[in-house]
Amino acid sequence: MLRIVVLVLVLANAAYLVWVQGLLAPYGFAPASQAEPERLGQQIRPETIKLLDTKPAQPPASAASNVAPNASAPAASAATSGQLPATAETPTASAPAAPPASAPPVKTPAPLPAAPAMTPVAALQAAEPALQCLQAGPFTEGQATAMRARLQAGLPAGSWSFASNKSARWIVYMGKYVSKEAMNKKRAMLEQAGVSFEAPASAQLNPGLSLGSFKTKAQAEAALETLTEHGIRSAKVLPEHPETPTQWLRLPAFTPAAQPKAKTLVLQVSGKPLQACS
Repeated sequence: MLRIVVLVLVLANAAYLVWVQGLLAPYGFAPASQAEPERLGQQIRPETIKLLDTKPAQPPASAASNVAPNASAPAASAATSGQLPATAETPTASAPAAPPASAPPVKTPAPLPAAPAMTPVAALQAAEPALQCLQAGPFTEGQATAMRARLQAGLPAGSWSFASNKSARWIVYMGKYVSKEAMNKKRAMLEQAGVSFEAPASAQLNPGLSLGSFKTKAQAEAALETLTEHGIRSAKVLPEHPETPTQWLRLPAFTPAAQPKAKTLVLQVSGKPLQACS
């Protein structure tokens, strides 16, 4: 049964192909032709088709004729009256011009105030680099005396001085150590941890190590808490002797260019770095 259906479909397709190609036209079987002249025969009223010109239309002659008489009118009137037309050489009376329409006033912006001129002193101060006050300490009276000679040789005269300070200070302290070997062991541990230290200014705290000197107890305790976080467990906060006068090295006015040399010299002489004045 399936073979018969396939055979019928093949024969139907072959018959359709023969019909479409027009092979059966001699026998009267062919599709309607879509080529000429059959399409021309299908047109409706072809005689009404008109071709339109796409060129632009010329302006009417009446416009030019209207302009010419108007232009020649003044000359003609002048000729009949016996007067010459007005030219640049023959001035004529003219009607007074109509006053121009009043325009709204234009507001001009007010000029900005001029910047005050700088005085020579102010200009000189602006050109000079900013000065900074530096200090180092504290030192005992004996330490300050030993430092004076080397500071006089390395720093300009009048650029530094020692100031006495009897106010109480607080230090983060490690010690006292029973032997020099025990203190050297702690020094090596602090160097490995990157913690700076120095000998205490008070003789009563030696042999020991000072990890920082502060004006208030709160500042010293905050520094101790930071050191504890870095593994320093045996440090503590102690007051320095308020009755023992201490000396502070002060450099009140140093330019940024001169600071590196001063910091290097003070560190070599005293072992303490220069800091900004408080």
